[in-house]
Amino acid sequence: MADRILITAEQLAGTTVGERLPGGGPLRLLDVRWRLDRPDGRPDFEAGHLPGASYVDLDAQLARHGDPQDGRHPLPAPGVLQAAARR
Repeated sequence: MADRILITAEQLAGTTVGERLPGGGPLRLLDVRWRLDRPDGRPDFEAGHLPGASYVDLDAQLARHGDPQDGRHPLPAPGVLQAAARR
């Protein structure tokens, strides 16, 4: 069975970061906070987040800057996205 990359809130409850999930890899929490009026979510992340979560910057790490028809936050190339998620 391939590793599952997303889990439900119920599966998250009682699981700690780094703990192996049934049928999958170790738990990693990525906190992606973004608002149109405040795109830098780091201050909100630092004010409070789930224990063990890592902050991920949507604009800098999870989106590429493309043409307007690509949308506001088009996904980067798979290798770039994987590298950002692993950091």
